[in-house]
Amino acid sequence: MATAAFGSPLAMELDSLRFWRDVYLKKTLAGRLFVRFYYKMGPFAAGFVKRSPLMKALVRKIVWRILDNLEAKYSINSNLALKRKGDINRWKNV
Repeated sequence: MATAAFGSPLAMELDSLRFWRDVYLKKTLAGRLFVRFYYKMGPFAAGFVKRSPLMKALVRKIVWRILDNLEAKYSINSNLALKRKGDINRWKNV
């Protein structure tokens, strides 16, 4: 779904989500179950997201909220957080 919302598998947000999946989620049973569920339902949901500009915007907003929480808890990709918040000058100098 996130790939459909951001339009490219190369989006920086997806790198942060992949990091969280690989380093944190896959290490717990609950995390592995969530990842398995997401991969099973994701293609269906991604098709819906891809066709709807409103859903793309909603999913991006949800992903950014998740990333803000991950940034605060795990210090994941602070460069991305700066860019997302629109502080481009500071981001370029990091």
